[in-house]
Amino acid sequence: MINLEMIRNIAIILCNVAIVIGIVMLFYSIYQLIRNNKVYDIRKKWIDAYDDRHDKYSYKYMMDANRHNWFGLRFPRDRHY
Repeated sequence: MINLEMIRNIAIILCNVAIVIGIVMLFYSIYQLIRNNKVYDIRKKWIDAYDDRHDKYSYKYMMDANRHNWFGLRFPRDRHY
């Protein structure tokens, strides 16, 4: 039978899980902001240099999570495109 102590322990575990998920999401969001800025810098460099890759690779392609960029985890570099 479920007693008050068991409910309290479950609540503590759920709160800890929520905190860990929140911390992971915070770091992932910060990483995506840095990644977004890097893609912007690469595309800006391509525009300034009149590089054909600017027309070939869209911003959406560079930011989308796919196998090409390890599902959004790879930090973009100019040589990857």
